[in-house]
Amino acid sequence: MVQDGRSEDHLIAPAPTWDDWDDAAETVHGISRAMLQAERKPHEEVANRMAEALTGHDLFASAPLRLAFSAARQRAKGVKAENEDSGTRHRRAPCRIRAGPSASAALDRPSEEELAWQRETMVEAVASMAAAARVRGARQIDPAVLDAMRSVPRHRLVPAEAAANAYDNNPLPIGHEQTISQPFIVALMTHLLGPERHHVVLEVGTGSGYQAGMLSRLVRRVYTIEIVPQLAERAAADLAALGYGNIIVRQGDGYAGWPEHAPFDGIIVTAGAERIPEPLLAQLKPGGRMVIPLGSSHDQQLTLVTKSREGRIRREALLPVRFVPFTGGASAPK
Repeated sequence: MVQDGRSEDHLIAPAPTWDDWDDAAETVHGISRAMLQAERKPHEEVANRMAEALTGHDLFASAPLRLAFSAARQRAKGVKAENEDSGTRHRRAPCRIRAGPSASAALDRPSEEELAWQRETMVEAVASMAAAARVRGARQIDPAVLDAMRSVPRHRLVPAEAAANAYDNNPLPIGHEQTISQPFIVALMTHLLGPERHHVVLEVGTGSGYQAGMLSRLVRRVYTIEIVPQLAERAAADLAALGYGNIIVRQGDGYAGWPEHAPFDGIIVTAGAERIPEPLLAQLKPGGRMVIPLGSSHDQQLTLVTKSREGRIRREALLPVRFVPFTGGASAPK
């Protein structure tokens, strides 16, 4: 497709920065709010709201934003047609939206159907961002990973005050100066890990438990370590309440890994480290993969680490990211 003499490929930046992603996530969130209101607004008004949201975001208009715009407009048209056919303005009870102090809006007690729709909208945004990001080996997220994302209730794995924004494609605070990664990054890291049903995986940095919940839908066993006692306790309780019986949560310093259950087919680290912890390398099975943010707090790269069958280590920096710092042994000076 050509716009203003430029090809669509020209509109997509090959290596977006963190600020680009942050800006785009806010825009997708604005579109999501408009989509939620499609249940009770004429489609022309919804389209106008989304057109306003697109203004000034040419970088992403060629992929995720245009797809979200198109999906929302079609949904709004469908709702209008249903209403006209039935002779009533509302076929379903409308979502109740309450205004918040920020640009976000929150759902008040959404139904399971509405939550499923929010998850689907989030998954579509994640898939579109992956296509735009052009990360080597991850332009198309594994469908199994996206299916896992559709099934895991993120709103049950964040603090109550953040639940209304659980399906925004944004990081969220979870207390104790920690955050839960944005869904795009969770999906990307899971995809890069290459999970298979028979795998046993180690996660360092449980956080809210959402990443572990995702992995549990894809592998045989997940061992996950969280250094903050309150977060470890809460994640263990929340994951148990969801019936995710193949996740074992332990409170402790993840730098040392979990040697009792090593070697692992995959290791995922959800905090930024300046170097790869040697114990984790030792516990990675030959042929295994590790996904870890590496670098200083101001210059982190999401890195794929692979160990060959002969034990050779290969590192590949894939995407600039911003994670909370590793607070255990990996943060100590060399």
